[in-house]
Amino acid sequence: MIKNSTILFALLLVSVQSLIANEYFVVQVGLFLNPKRADFDNIKALGYIYAEEEGGSTFRILLGDFDNVQDAAAAERQVRQNGFTDAAVVKRNATLGKNVAVIQLATKSFKENINWAPLYEIGNIFIFVENNQLKIVTGTYNNLNEAKLALNDMKSKGFKDAFPKMVNDARLRQPGAFELGDFKQPLIPIEFENSEKPIRSNDNKDLVARGSTQGIESNDKINNKSSMIPRIRNNVKRQSVVNLQAALKSIKSYNGSVDGLYGAGTADAFAQAANGNSQYKKYKLLSQYGTELNSANNTANVPLQTAINTLWENTDNAYNTFTRSPIPLAKAYQAYWLFQKNGPSSGVNSLMNGAIGNAFKNTSTNNLPPLDPKATYAYNDLEQVIRHLIYIHNAQNTYTLPCWILERHAKESNSAFAGNDNMSLTTNCNSFASWETVQVLQAITRDMSDSPNSSVSPELSALFIAPSALNQATMDGLSAWNDLVWENLNAWSSRDPLHEKLVVAMKLAYFQTQIQLEDYYMDRGFSLIQAKGLALAVLKAMVGEDLERFL
Repeated sequence: MIKNSTILFALLLVSVQSLIANEYFVVQVGLFLNPKRADFDNIKALGYIYAEEEGGSTFRILLGDFDNVQDAAAAERQVRQNGFTDAAVVKRNATLGKNVAVIQLATKSFKENINWAPLYEIGNIFIFVENNQLKIVTGTYNNLNEAKLALNDMKSKGFKDAFPKMVNDARLRQPGAFELGDFKQPLIPIEFENSEKPIRSNDNKDLVARGSTQGIESNDKINNKSSMIPRIRNNVKRQSVVNLQAALKSIKSYNGSVDGLYGAGTADAFAQAANGNSQYKKYKLLSQYGTELNSANNTANVPLQTAINTLWENTDNAYNTFTRSPIPLAKAYQAYWLFQKNGPSSGVNSLMNGAIGNAFKNTSTNNLPPLDPKATYAYNDLEQVIRHLIYIHNAQNTYTLPCWILERHAKESNSAFAGNDNMSLTTNCNSFASWETVQVLQAITRDMSDSPNSSVSPELSALFIAPSALNQATMDGLSAWNDLVWENLNAWSSRDPLHEKLVVAMKLAYFQTQIQLEDYYMDRGFSLIQAKGLALAVLKAMVGEDLERFL
């Protein structure tokens, strides 16, 4: 009995230590309108100062991070003494994050002015605080081995002390305008054949020299199949979360405060409700019957299209199809996979330049995308590879753009579509229809609809493939539509207990989807306000026709 108690105590101690390790503390300095770093010079010696967008031009200014509450409290007192009397210590939790591999490029003091220019030549930059120092990293990578493959490239760019490490991605944040100050993140340049950067081959000898024991033809799972459903931010206060929390409270699934923050309590409550609410479960089951019918894949029997669609699941067969096909798009996908596996190389350059030359050789100048078919490009970053791949896709529009490109490479895809009016791509992704909450929501609203043959708005594809920020008038109109729908739905539900149960299930699906959509658009670089508008536009496109009777 004593032995068992000792084991139980040890396990409990490990659990407590793990929980503590995931907790950290920040000092909330206050809310400010259009703040500048110089406004906080008198407290910058106390810790790293950063901003989180609250909405509009309002930002929450934070100082941290601190590993224990004592250090945070000491900093808070000094912040208050320097005139920021609203300062408060806030506890945060990283348990919702996951460990990811990064390459640490530099360690900086809070007090120094950082030269961001050489750092942004690397590409994707994140910052986090560790041991009272600011760490600047790039990534993220799927594992340490993948990070190690990229390490030599970082060192060749001047970061001699760079090294790979694992971090919790909940602690990572990308510098924004507040942190960067006068520095503007540069556009990624297009480099030509006379680039001074080293060109590497993709033959097996070079792969082995760089740490790979297999050629590209192997089915090496360098990246698991990703889901386009984003990780929900737990530090962004918003009305959609308030609405979900209120709905969860109404069915006694949630006992926390209605604070608009999607923390672990809200996540657990939603999971409990989704698995326990009888109406939600019923429509989840009904929605599964229509899933296969909703997947658009009309060219699945075409070998090249099948290879494109299944590249990440059936790599060997897909890559072999690319190598055997003379079609320019196949060569572009072959180049993409070589770049994903091994980075920049002469092989990637040769394949992509050949694909561009053949894809656009009969295209008039007026119909060309932003590239020169006669130029010779050196592909040194993924964004350029994706951009040109999508341009070739558009030129050979017999083949549909696979959903996984938009899921895995959202930022890079956006750069291809931005400002390019000649894009008319089709996609086999069927927009957001793979999300479980969307399937449940549409099953519910179609059951409530007066029109059994209601269709999904064609606007949905544009909102998924190439979204752009909405103007204020459009956002106001969407907000008014949303408010009116829910006002009438709540009135309808109050007249009948069966209606009430149905509307509760709809609220769970609707508000959870709305939250996920907001994070999806914030992941693609939109502000919270812009993401709110786009999320409502998607919801209206999905279920607006079904809900006409409630307007």
